[in-house]
Amino acid sequence: MPPIAKALTGVGLPLALVAGAAAAIRAMRPPAPVTAEAPPDHFSAERAQRHLHTIAREPRPTGSPAAEKARAYLVEELTRAGFDVHVQETVAAEGYGRMPYGPANLAAGKIHNIVARLPGTSPGGKAVLLTSHYDSVAQGPGASDAGVPAAALVEVARALQSRGPGRNDVVIALTDGEELGLLGAKALFEEEPLARRVGAMLNFEARGTSGPVLMFETGSGEADLVAALTRSGLPHFVDSLFGEVYRRIPNSTDFAVARAWGIPGLNFAHIGDFAYYHTRLDDIEHVDPASLQHHGELALALAERLRNTDLSALEERESAYFTVANGVTLSYPRWAAGPLAAAAAALWAGALARWMRRSGISPRDLLRGQAALWGRLAGGALAAQGLVSLLGRVRPEFRRHGDFYRSEELFATLGLLSMAGAATRRPGLDELRMASAAVPLAAAALGCARWLPGAAHLPALPLVGSGIALLTATSPRSSVRLLGQVAAAVPAVALLAPRAALTYQGLTPRIAVPAMALLQLGGELAGPLMWRQTGKRTRRLLLGTCLTAAGALALRQFRLARPTPDRPHPYALMYLVDTDRRRAFWLSTDDAPGEATRPFLGDRPGKGPLDVYFPGWNRDLLHAPAALLELPPPVLDVVSEKTHEHGRRVVVDVSSPRGARQISLAVRSGAVRSWSLVGGPASVPTSPADDGPWELWLHAVPAEGFRLVLELTREPVLLRVADRSDGLPNPAGDDRFPTPAGNPAHTPAACLDVEGWSNGTLAVTEKTL
Repeated sequence: MPPIAKALTGVGLPLALVAGAAAAIRAMRPPAPVTAEAPPDHFSAERAQRHLHTIAREPRPTGSPAAEKARAYLVEELTRAGFDVHVQETVAAEGYGRMPYGPANLAAGKIHNIVARLPGTSPGGKAVLLTSHYDSVAQGPGASDAGVPAAALVEVARALQSRGPGRNDVVIALTDGEELGLLGAKALFEEEPLARRVGAMLNFEARGTSGPVLMFETGSGEADLVAALTRSGLPHFVDSLFGEVYRRIPNSTDFAVARAWGIPGLNFAHIGDFAYYHTRLDDIEHVDPASLQHHGELALALAERLRNTDLSALEERESAYFTVANGVTLSYPRWAAGPLAAAAAALWAGALARWMRRSGISPRDLLRGQAALWGRLAGGALAAQGLVSLLGRVRPEFRRHGDFYRSEELFATLGLLSMAGAATRRPGLDELRMASAAVPLAAAALGCARWLPGAAHLPALPLVGSGIALLTATSPRSSVRLLGQVAAAVPAVALLAPRAALTYQGLTPRIAVPAMALLQLGGELAGPLMWRQTGKRTRRLLLGTCLTAAGALALRQFRLARPTPDRPHPYALMYLVDTDRRRAFWLSTDDAPGEATRPFLGDRPGKGPLDVYFPGWNRDLLHAPAALLELPPPVLDVVSEKTHEHGRRVVVDVSSPRGARQISLAVRSGAVRSWSLVGGPASVPTSPADDGPWELWLHAVPAEGFRLVLELTREPVLLRVADRSDGLPNPAGDDRFPTPAGNPAHTPAACLDVEGWSNGTLAVTEKTL
C-alpha cells in the first residue's frame, strides 16, 4: 500500500469507528413532531401541545387551585373525545422506607384521579389501561413531568375515538398525587372498579425534558407486550438491562403499584436534560416536541394493538431483549441467559487458548495484559470521576441532580478521553489488549446470567466478537483477520457505545465510572481494527488531538458555571415561624449563603441540625433570625383517647386555619406504632420507635382538615405540628420580606431530597398526647 494511502487509512479507520459509535448513539432519537394537519386518526404533537399549553402554565401540586383547573380541563377534553369520564375522589395513604434525609416517607392526602373509559365491542372483559399523572411538584410547572405524557394521552384518546371501537375497553387514568408518593395510583388500584379488569397497562412518565422515550421497566410476563412493541414499526428503545438496573435504584413511578398487583405492562419515559427536572425550567419552553410525538405514537400504536388482542391469553413468559438500531430489537427467553453466557464464554476461552498457543503468548503475558488493562480502567475512572467532582464544585446544579446543564458535552469529553486511552498502544499488542479486555466481559457474562439475566447479552455479545477475532488473528490471510477484527468492533460500536450513553444519562454523571468503563472496553475491543494501519506517529497525532479536544470541552464546561436565565444557580430557602416561642427564621439547605439567599441569611448564618423543628433530619440547615410574621398555628384537637393493653388509641383532628396545603406531624419523643386516616386506608404500620424518626405529611388538606387515628405507646408523645404553604412570605408594602425571584439567573432548588420542602412557609407548634 502506498505511504499516502496507508496514512489515510491509518487515520480513517479510527475516525470511521468513532463516527460509527456516534451514529449508533445518535440513532437513539425520537421521531419528528407531526403538525396539526395530520389525519384525525394519527397522533400530532402540535395538537397535543395545545393541551400542554393549558395545563402546564404554572405549578399544579396536589390540592392547589392550578391542579383543580388542570383537572377540569382534562375531564372536559377527554369527554369531548368520546370517553366516559369520572373523577375518583378519595383519601389515600402510604408508608414507604426511609428518606435520604432521615425520616420514614409517610404520606397521605386527598386525591382526585381522572378515569376515562372508551367502551369496546366486548364489554366486561379485560381492559387496556394507559396511565400518567397530571400533578406536578410545587417548584415547577411540570411541563414534561408529567404534562407531556398527560397531554399525549388526551390526543391519543381523540385519535382512538376517530378509529372506531376496538374489541377491548380502553381506560385512560391520569392520577393525582404521584409526586407525593404514588398516592393516586395506590387509590386507583385499591378502590377503582375498572382497575379490577385491567389486562395490560402502559405507563408514561418523564425524568427530564428531552430525548427519546425509553421502555425501561416491565410487569409480569412481559414477553408478549415487548413483542407487540417491537412489531409496532415505530422507533423504540428497549433493553432488559434497564429494568435490572431500575429495580435496584431508589426510584419509582405509578407503574410500581401496578407491578405489585401483578399486572402485565410496560413503563416508558424520556430522560434527557435531567438538570431541568423538578425545577421551574421544566416549562413549556424546554419541552422537546419530538419527545411528545414519541410518547403519543407509542401510546397510540400499542393501545390500538392491545385493544384488539385477547388480553386473557397473555402468557406468563419472561424475556430478555435489546435494541440494536432505531426500532430493531432482538429478544430471547430469559431462561436462555445462562446458556448464552456459557456458550459465549466457552467460545471465547477456546479461541483464547488457540490464539495463545499459536502466537506464543504465555499466561504470564496475559496476566501482564490484565494488570495493564485494570490500570487503564482505573485511570479512566479517576479521570472521569475527578473531572465530574471538579465540575461539581463550581456548578451548583450538580449538588442536587448529580447532573449538569448541557451534560452531553461532558459525555463527549469522556469519549475523547477513552479514545486517548485507546491510542496509548505499543505496536503488536492490539490482540493482547483485546483479549485482556474480554476477561472481565467473560466474568460479567457469567455473573449476569446468575444474578442479572436481563443484562447478560451486554457482555456476552462483545465476548463472542472477541472470540471470533482471536480465532482469526493467526490466519495467514489478511482478509480473514480483517473479518475477525470487524466482528470484535461491531458489538463495541453498536452495543457498548449506546449503552454507555444511556448509562451516563440514567445514572447521571455523579456515577460516571460505569459509562467510562463501557467506553474504554469498547475501545479495547475495537483496537485491532481501529489501529490496523496506524503507525506510531499517527497514533501520537490522534492522541494529542483527543487530549486537546477533551481539554477544550472540559474548559467549556467550567466556563458554563456563570449563571444565566437558561442555566440558573439553584438556591433553597424557607421561612419558619415558631408560633409557641414567637420567633421566626430563614432556613436553607445550601452549603453556604449565595447571591440569592445572602439578603435573608446574611454572610455568617448559623449551621447545624434543628431537631426542635425537624426531628430526625440528618441535614445541616443554615439558619438566621427573621422578622416575625403573625401566622396562626396549625390546629391539633384530641377527639378521643382510649387505653388498651398495647398502648393508646388517640383520635385527633388536624387542620390549618391559614389554609396551608400541607401539614406535617413529627415525633420529638415517644413513639407512634401505626396510623390511619378516617375515610382512608384502615391502618398504615409504622416502624418501631428504635428504627428511626417518624414524620407524616398530609397533603391537599381540606378546609375542615383531616381526622387521624394514632396508635401510641403509653408514654406521652411530643409532636411537632407544622403546616406548609407554597412560596415565601411577601406581604404588600413590608420591606422586611424581600423576594429572591427578581434575578432570573437564580432559581428555587429542584424538588429533590430534602429540598422538596424548601421554597415554602412553615408555621410550627408543639402538642403533647
